[in-house]
Amino acid sequence: MIIDIHAHCFPKDYLDYTEQKGSDLVDVARCMKAGIAEKELETRFANMDRAGVDLQVISIVPQVPYFAARKDAVEGARMANDLYAQLVNKYPKRFKAFGIFPLPHIQESLDEINRCYDELGMVGVTLTTTVLKKSLVASNSLEPIFAELNRRKAVVFLHPAGCCTGEQTQLYKLTWIIGAPFEDTYGVLHLILSGVTSRYPYIKFVSTHLGGCLPMIMQRIDNLYKDWGEGEIVGKPSDFIKKFWFDTVSHGHIPALHHALSVYPAEHIILGTD
Repeated sequence: MIIDIHAHCFPKDYLDYTEQKGSDLVDVARCMKAGIAEKELETRFANMDRAGVDLQVISIVPQVPYFAARKDAVEGARMANDLYAQLVNKYPKRFKAFGIFPLPHIQESLDEINRCYDELGMVGVTLTTTVLKKSLVASNSLEPIFAELNRRKAVVFLHPAGCCTGEQTQLYKLTWIIGAPFEDTYGVLHLILSGVTSRYPYIKFVSTHLGGCLPMIMQRIDNLYKDWGEGEIVGKPSDFIKKFWFDTVSHGHIPALHHALSVYPAEHIILGTD
């Protein structure tokens, strides 16, 4: 069976909800036409068949329900997960789903993680590399989340948030063109250097877009991080790469895949289409 691990799905009702609550990413999602209307699904299934993909694991990122207002975040997460569960139940041979939870609200997120696994049958969960523009490891606030995911030996799909938006990326609208792989890169490094991957060894993190810039600069990172950086690990950052899986999204650039194979274990590179 051929499984696509990186497959966006943006139901219209959910996008309407997040836009109403202040999301500024909705226009990008609407342009993808990756919803659950009958015509959109017909097109998706035809594309899957043409590519030889049997099943997609759908994810709502980066259209995440991360709202400061607790009620908005909880309602958004439950809506997304319920819509996904309905879609999987309707097309069980075509879809599995990653669940989402209402960060930055910890107890509510734990409750929704439990619901995703115990009631909705999700195969994993998803996170963006930042939450409300702060790194996942900016504080210890997510430790209870990581502990629960570790207990469940969870698959965690890690995707850029679209927040690499300084002047250099805003100029010429480069946020998603080059900002996203930058986010992939520091998302993985933050989890490694903070010790998250050491403290929670049973979490299976999946990074998108071949891990961003990592294949090209892994040796540079190993050489320089002790002198110029900070970290809470014993060994080199590259020693922890085996804690991650990386999807194949490289926009058809075969040399990128070849180089990734020289850096990552081959069995840790998995199909993604984005």
